Amino acid sequence: MFKRFDESKFVGEFLAKLSTTLAVYRGLPMLVGTGLVIASLVTSLIVIPIIALSENTILFLLCIPTILFHLGTITALIGIMMSAPLGRGFHE
Repeated sequence: MFKRFDESKFVGEFLAKLSTTLAVYRGLPMLVGTGLVIASLVTSLIVIPIIALSENTILFLLCIPTILFHLGTITALIGIMMSAPLGRGFHE
């Protein structure tokens, strides 16, 4: 199964084009990932409280770890994106 996939001309051309595009736009995967995490946070902020409050108020406490996870991931991704262009430390 994978031999056919490995020998596929379409897959080879797609990967070559993808790698040349990502070489030019190095931060694009990071921005797309951050956007997806933010979209996931927004949907979880809308959907999970509606479900939790309609069923039981105790279930609302389960939303807190999910929201904290999203906020931590967004903070980490933004920190990585800022550290790459800024370079090493100020005094180095």
